[in-house]
Amino acid sequence: MTTQGVAPKPPVGYRPPWETSRASQTHDNQVRPNQLTPEERARRSKVRKAAPRCPLRPGEPCTLCQPFVTGPQDCQTVRVVMEDPELRAILAEKRRAYNERIRARRAQNAD
Repeated sequence: MTTQGVAPKPPVGYRPPWETSRASQTHDNQVRPNQLTPEERARRSKVRKAAPRCPLRPGEPCTLCQPFVTGPQDCQTVRVVMEDPELRAILAEKRRAYNERIRARRAQNAD
C-alpha cells in the first residue's frame, strides 16, 4: 500500500485559520490596527522609539551626516573624536556647558 497523494494528518488541536473564531486577528494573534478601540489606538500612537543622540553635538539627534551610517555607533567622525585626547577634552567642555544650561533652564522652570 502506497501513501502517495495522501495529505498528512494535521497536528492534534490544529484548526485552519479560515475556521477559527478569531478571524479579526492576524496569524501571530495580534489585533489589526483598524479593529482597535479608540482608547487603545490613542495609547499606541503615543509610544515612540528613542532617537539616537549625536555624541558630538549635545542635545541634538543624530542626523546621519555621513553616507552608509546607521547611527553614532558606526560614525567615523565620532570614532576619530573619541580616539583623540585633545578632541575629547573639547567635547567634555561642550558637554559641561550644555548640562549647565539645561540645569539652569530646569531650575528656572521649577520656580
